[in-house]
This record gives sequence, structure tokens and C-alpha cells, in this order.
Amino acid sequence: MTAGRFEVERYVSPTGIHSDTYTDPEVFRLEMERVFESGWVYVGHESEVPEKGDYRTTFMGRQPVIFARGDDGEVRLLLNRCRHRGATVCQDQAGNSTFFRCHYHGWTYKNTGELAGVTLPDGYAACGFDVKTLALVAAPRCDRYRGFVFGSLSPAVEPLEEYLGPAATYIDRFVDSGSGLGVRVRRGVPHRYRFRANWKLQMENTVDGYHPGFTHRSFFDMMADQTGKKANPYFKRGESPIRSKALRNGHAALDFGAGRSAEEFGDTFYERVRNAPGAAAILEEFESELGAEVARKELNRVIATGLNVAIFPNLGLIQSQIRVTRPVSVDETEVTLYPTELIGADPRVNYLRRRAQEVFFGPAGMGGPDDVEMFRRCQVGLAAGAVGWTVLARGYDTAIEEGDGSEGDFAAENAQRAQYRQWRRLMDAGPGDGR
Repeated sequence: MTAGRFEVERYVSPTGIHSDTYTDPEVFRLEMERVFESGWVYVGHESEVPEKGDYRTTFMGRQPVIFARGDDGEVRLLLNRCRHRGATVCQDQAGNSTFFRCHYHGWTYKNTGELAGVTLPDGYAACGFDVKTLALVAAPRCDRYRGFVFGSLSPAVEPLEEYLGPAATYIDRFVDSGSGLGVRVRRGVPHRYRFRANWKLQMENTVDGYHPGFTHRSFFDMMADQTGKKANPYFKRGESPIRSKALRNGHAALDFGAGRSAEEFGDTFYERVRNAPGAAAILEEFESELGAEVARKELNRVIATGLNVAIFPNLGLIQSQIRVTRPVSVDETEVTLYPTELIGADPRVNYLRRRAQEVFFGPAGMGGPDDVEMFRRCQVGLAAGAVGWTVLARGYDTAIEEGDGSEGDFAAENAQRAQYRQWRRLMDAGPGDGR
């Protein structure tokens, strides 16, 4: 990268991405400044902090943050940094506390951010300022949509619902997919892992319908053996029911449609979960109670959503899970998976949702490790910088690419191009611009 203005056209074209976009540490530094620390980012779900005093530590870009519900019931995003000498004041990943205490010099803060106590306060008597004004700094913007909490370190960002735009409809579908009462994050330790590759590879992959028929071929072959059906929508091309949706502001979706039939996919979520521990007995109970046909139809509808959604820059809604992508460095990424439950649903249904997710995702899943291996291979290959540009041209149509959105078949790359249009817009702006 040359000094001075960031020449964004050197990194992103309408149908390609330069390798340096994934490998240059200076590009990564500017991404943290102009994407993650100037615009909206997803922070957490309000069900993670349901009670007063609940908190979880996280990051907004490079900035450590406490996602907390104060004793006044308000949700805040407090920078996890003591106002005295800069040490973090909260070390645990999650918990419940009335106060956050810095163990360096003992300064103590309320869970609403106010400075509650200073050790040896007489030493500040002649300083000419009141240390009581040194509360924990809160993110300038904190807002939520349907329980999803977003924050921004820039006060100049557009309203959250305006930023989400048409993507809000997909969040609605995710939330309303089951009982009608919404979803909640399952309490406990989420599934967290790291891989040695750039964060954008994960966000691209979230809505990439081109790769499953190849990367996950062994999984589909296994399911075909179990069901005796060979259908696979990732090889149907124009006949596939899956649609790739590019939305405004870099958001995108893979939409599997209103239903998921075995005739189209070769298997259903109902069939996938049957071999999970304890699942067969539960399915038999539902079939006895509801009848086999109704049980299959209704459970297949609520076990998963039929959606893969990417909310730029760091949120994924994958069937029944919330996925959060955190860039660590130019070639290291941390991903956290949060299984969701349907509020008010039969506990057996939520059990099946968790087991169905584990079939494909997680360290013992049949799909997630495939993707991580591909990310690693991409990062290694992208180091061959002499090659230059990658190709992102499938389904490109100059007539519709620049509008609010576009739609293509399952293998189109319009979703990824939408992500990079937003990336280009933010990277071309100055820090804190909030455009």
C-alpha cells in the first residue's frame, strides 16, 4: 500500500478482489478503523443479558467492550478500560455483577458505568479536577432490532433500521420462524474457535451457495446413503430452489425458500437430526402425538429457518444459530456460534434444534471443519501475490448490481459483490465518517 489516500480501486473491482485485500496488514488496520470502529457492528443478543447486572465481554473492532445490563435495566456498551491507567476492569467472559473493579489500583465502577469509588482519594485533592467525572466511556451509539443489539463507536452513523434496510425482513423471518414468541440465545458457553485466515473469507462463505456441493460433498453423500435419495440442490443449477440475495449496505442472504422438501434437497432437517443422541425417540413421540405427516412438516419448519443471512460486517444467521465473526489480525479470525432456542416452544423442539445444528457445525460436525480448512488454504494461496486478482464474477449483471439489491441462482456471487461494495464505500471514507 502506498502512503496517503487509500486507493480503494486497487483492491476491489466490480468482479474481482485483489489478494492484498486479504493479506496486507495495513489494509487490516484501516478496516478496523473505517469498518469496525466507524460503522454499526453486531455486539450481542439481549437474551444474553436478561437480568440486571448481567454482562458479557466482547470487542468492537480492536476495542474491548462490556455488553452489560445495568441496575437501571438499560443495556449499555461500556469500553472495558479503567479511566485511571487503562487496565481492563472486567476479565470474565460473562457473569453478573453490581460493580466492575480494576485490580491494578482498585478504582471501582457501577454496572451503569459511573465511577463508584477511588482508592486513597485524598491524593487527588490538589489536582484541580473531580475524579468522580471519570465514568467508563460508553459507545456513542447502541440500538437493537428484534433483540439483536448493535453498537457504533461513531455518533455520526445512520439510524440502525435505516442501515439494516431490507435485511430487517430476514431478521424478522429468523426470529418468527417458530413459536411466534421470538428466539433466545441458549445460556452457557458458546462454541468458539479460531482459524488462520482473513475474516472476510468467513463472511463471504456465510452466503456462498457455490461451494457446498464441492466442499461438503462427503456430507451430502452420507445423507444420500442414509435416506436413499440422491437429490442435491447445489448441483441443480437453474432448477435449484435456493436463491442468492444481495441487499443494501453489504447485507446478503441465501434463501432456501418457505419449505425444504426431501425431493429438492435429498434430505430434510427432520431426517438429518434422527441419528443424533436421543433424537429418534423424540421424533417417534411427536409422530405418535401429531401423526407422522404433520410431525415431519411442522418439525422440519421449526428445527431450522431455511436461511443463511450475513449482516455486514460481522453477523451471520445460519439456520438456527447466531454466528459472530471477530477479526483478530490480518490472518487470524475468531468465530463464535450461539445456538438459539424458540421462546415458549416444547423443550423437545429446542433439543432437536441444538442437535440438528451439531450434525453440520462444531468440532464434530460434518460441515464446519470443511469450511475452516478451505479458509486456511485460501490464505496460503493468496500469499502468491504475483497472481494478483481473484474472480468474483458469477451472475454479474451491470443492469441490476448497483441498486438496492439483486437476486441470482444459488451459485451466483452477487451476495459477495454486495459485501465488497459496502467495504469499498466504507474504506473510501475517512475514519468516523459514518457513511
